[in-house]
Amino acid sequence: MRWCLFLLLAALLPAQSTPESGGTAATVPTARLEGQVSSQAGEPLRKATVRLEPYGGSRQNAVAYTDTSDTNGNFVFETVTPGRYTLSAQRSGFLMQNYGARSAFNTGPGAVLTLAPGQALKDLHFKLIPQGVITGRVVDSAGDPVQRAQVRVMRMYSMR
Repeated sequence: MRWCLFLLLAALLPAQSTPESGGTAATVPTARLEGQVSSQAGEPLRKATVRLEPYGGSRQNAVAYTDTSDTNGNFVFETVTPGRYTLSAQRSGFLMQNYGARSAFNTGPGAVLTLAPGQALKDLHFKLIPQGVITGRVVDSAGDPVQRAQVRVMRMYSMR
């Protein structure tokens, strides 16, 4: 009984053309991105996480992509579904950066990349800024530690 049902369904479904049968498969061409992550000094950064995330209306049914830079700082996204995306890179010890952001301290999404079918973007480059660390002790006039001292760090702007 099961075989009869299978044969009936197989007869009702339209035949699909495949490369093996001499036809062409109906596939949507994908996009490709490649680039490099380096320090501000230009040294390649390995093990940086690079994220390609859907932007705006493209978020529905879209996939986010992640890659890790190799020993030369290179990253590649081979088969990206066409659409609108933002690209970012981060690595331990460095500030996260959005591709196309006006400055490293810009919290906006950076540039929106619109990828067309078959498009290849090359030479996308990130220069990550090292994180800073402030250390110290708060002591009174006798050199003893001050308990529960509050410390603030503020950015100073030049008025030139």
